[in-house]
Amino acid sequence: MNGVAAGIMKFGFGKLRSACLITTTASALSVVTIVAPCIGLAAPSLPAAKPGAPRKSELEKAYTAVRERDWKKAIKEFQAAKVEKPLDYRALFAMAFSYRQLEECSKAIPVLVEIQQRANRKKLTPREARIVRNGLFLQARCYAKEQDAGRALYILNGYLLDPRKYASELRQSLSMVDFGGIRTQSDFADYEKAARKALAKVGAGAEKTSSDGFDGGSGAPGWNEAPSTYTPGAGTGF
Repeated sequence: MNGVAAGIMKFGFGKLRSACLITTTASALSVVTIVAPCIGLAAPSLPAAKPGAPRKSELEKAYTAVRERDWKKAIKEFQAAKVEKPLDYRALFAMAFSYRQLEECSKAIPVLVEIQQRANRKKLTPREARIVRNGLFLQARCYAKEQDAGRALYILNGYLLDPRKYASELRQSLSMVDFGGIRTQSDFADYEKAARKALAKVGAGAEKTSSDGFDGGSGAPGWNEAPSTYTPGAGTGF
């Protein structure tokens, strides 16, 4: 048994899980090694990090960007959030709307189609149903801006099946700038005539709703407008 091992056994350190080798200089010509238990010799702990503001998730940052009308940042954050987990209807609508505000309806349409496809596979809550409904109208707007009159009118003509329920969509389609590019087409002229006739019949008893797609009730400011007339404010749900 060497000297170090003998020292461990002599001082009763053999049962310790670990021992510390402490080297000290006894003289200029010799070095003495002492074995001691690692009691009270733990490394000093690092100071605890100071608590700061909680880190925002990508989804929270996306909604903040929407409120600030930073559409590019909003889309970037929604895309990042989508990598983590599927977006809900509200987030998908906000992402599609952000594309619309950037005049990128070709990118908004696949997102809006995803909303409708997902909605067809499950039962919706009232809030989800409202967002899905508003998403369909935004889809018609984007088809119109992409000069796809056939698909836009397919959606719009569907509203004529229940003009009392869809009076809001019918009214907006007659004045919204997004439909300006297809307004001169004969098929749209036929739709416009039918829509005005239907609205005249339902009158004031028609359902009043908003197409903003967010919380806050009807008339939420700005969400149906072109970028130049968008006004942020209460009622957007963000």
